[in-house]
Amino acid sequence: MRMMHKILHPHRRNAIVYLDDVLIFSKTLAEHKAHVECILRALRNARLRLSELKCVFGTLEMLFVGFRVNRYGIHTEEKKFKAVRDWAIPRTPTELRGFLGLAGYYRKLVPKFAQRARLLHDLAAKSKNEYAWTDRHRDQFEDLKKALTSTPVLATLDPEADFILRMDASDTAIGGVLAQKQLFKGKMVQRPLEYFSWKLHVVEMRYPAYDRKLLAISANLDHWACYVHGRKRTTIYTDHAALQHILGQNKQTSRQWRHLDKLQQHDYEVKYYPGVANVVADVLSRIAYTRTPDTPGPGPVAGESLVNVVELRISASQEWLQDIQKEYTQDITFAPILEHLQSSGIGRNITATNDKKSRRIRERAKGYILRDGLLFHRASGEKLCIPWVLQADVIREAHDAILGGGHVGVEKTGAAVASRYYWRRQTDMVAEWVARCDVCHRVKHKNARPYGLLQALPIPTEQAVRVNIDFITKLPAGEGGYDGVATIIDPLTKRARWIPVKEADLTAEMFAEAFIAGYVRNRGLPLSIVSDRDTRFTSKFWQALCALLGIKLRMSTAYHPQSDGQAEKANSTLETFLKAHIAQLPRPEQWVRLLPLAEFTYNAAKHKAIGMAPFEADIGYISRLPLDLLTPDPWRLDSEEGVAYAEKLSNTLRMLRERMEETQVTMTAEANEKRNPTRSG
Repeated sequence: MRMMHKILHPHRRNAIVYLDDVLIFSKTLAEHKAHVECILRALRNARLRLSELKCVFGTLEMLFVGFRVNRYGIHTEEKKFKAVRDWAIPRTPTELRGFLGLAGYYRKLVPKFAQRARLLHDLAAKSKNEYAWTDRHRDQFEDLKKALTSTPVLATLDPEADFILRMDASDTAIGGVLAQKQLFKGKMVQRPLEYFSWKLHVVEMRYPAYDRKLLAISANLDHWACYVHGRKRTTIYTDHAALQHILGQNKQTSRQWRHLDKLQQHDYEVKYYPGVANVVADVLSRIAYTRTPDTPGPGPVAGESLVNVVELRISASQEWLQDIQKEYTQDITFAPILEHLQSSGIGRNITATNDKKSRRIRERAKGYILRDGLLFHRASGEKLCIPWVLQADVIREAHDAILGGGHVGVEKTGAAVASRYYWRRQTDMVAEWVARCDVCHRVKHKNARPYGLLQALPIPTEQAVRVNIDFITKLPAGEGGYDGVATIIDPLTKRARWIPVKEADLTAEMFAEAFIAGYVRNRGLPLSIVSDRDTRFTSKFWQALCALLGIKLRMSTAYHPQSDGQAEKANSTLETFLKAHIAQLPRPEQWVRLLPLAEFTYNAAKHKAIGMAPFEADIGYISRLPLDLLTPDPWRLDSEEGVAYAEKLSNTLRMLRERMEETQVTMTAEANEKRNPTRSG
């Protein structure tokens, strides 16, 4: 692609390249001859050859990368129509996924494609045993085939024309159409370039109308950023008049600010367009998302009466019973039983053709009662039998509904369902539904204690024999281009060393140089290094280097940062220090100058784990601080104390180990009070 674009770059206004396919287009035949000669000459100069059998010249219509292109725009390929029109009803999820794969290739040409294929996508995700084809799936299947074989003509983008975006948002989806004013059959009309539709998540369904419309604008501009970003002005039409003044509003929520931040990247203007006139966008976001039992609703919005919700469900009860009767005939479990009971009621037995099978069905049918076209199970107390397709609706009502549901646990949900309805494996389905409930996972806290007792690392015997290393990244670019910090901690003395680094250049080789220059030259080589599983530490270079230097690597378990808690805590302290003092600098990018001061302050302050300052634990005394200037007798180290200095260091090391052991025992005991031991220990 890079080579072809370089060769044909001077002819980019008259040719489109995709891999080894070149499409040359012109307004007149004379211009076309000149364009073809220039492009062929450019290909010859590049020593490229063309296959004569694959070349077509001087045609008014052309097949290009699966589309039919002519003077009116882009169409789907005709020979693919027959494959779609004659596609038989899929019998397995694999066959259905094959159809959706072919149909998805043309989704840009089909309005409201996401809505039209929603039920089919849901069915394709099920297993072979759960696959059940219903009338609703058949209707959507035929509707999608009809849409694919009668798609509208989309226009080719004109880089000189302004863009027009018509969008809308309903309770369950958003949609939009990107268009341009172009000449079509002698008239200037708005021609669509592409359609866009997106089903909202459950949380997004609860947004107020203003936020849903703003989300629609942001999502549409994100989707078509390759067209509208950095180009002409985009005029956005919406049926929500308040969005015209969004930039002039004094108060915005955090969600609205996030969308506005994206909108600032584009040159746009929002205009009001009545909802009645906004036909295409309204259809994209609304028609195919008419609420069905398979579509989880957002629940009552603010101001909606709960009484109205109850009245709505009572009025729909008759339709619900009709759906149950209709789905009985398609259900694997209840269809033979219903057929036997109906045939027995009119004096004939149509299951007698297979003696063994008919006997089994007759025995099973004894446990059921047929009343007004509905099946009831005798052993469970004549509970109403629910076919497989509608079982999820019952569980959703018992668990998710705002009235009578409330996202209760497995036991209460199962009791509510079992007291009214019957089907096989009911308890397992309820447990699986509750376990997969996204709302329950987000709003409920876990009562179980985490497994695995805290096992502390062994305490080092001397200074600098083990170090903990971690990184702070994604900082604002500072002086020298530094945007990260390498943290190095001695776990015995708690003395910290902070080295500024550049994240883009921070390879394993570069960090090795920084580690030697910033730490090894003063403290020597450690015996072991504790770190997380950063790619720099897991690289072959770093592992080979440490092996040659006799350094043992102790990397933490994935998703367990407490293994490297020394460095993690130091990172938190450094970040707090920078946030507190960066305001005192003339420019924020000078934060690198604060690192030496932060390091000195950290090492001169008393550490809780060892009961003294890291400086005192490492070098035997606390370095002089500005605070010492306020004392009448300034700090000094008398020469007569030199004799006892070595003994003091020895005593300090012994005291450090004793205090670290006490702290470690206390921390381990406190942590294990909230944990359960594993089976192995």
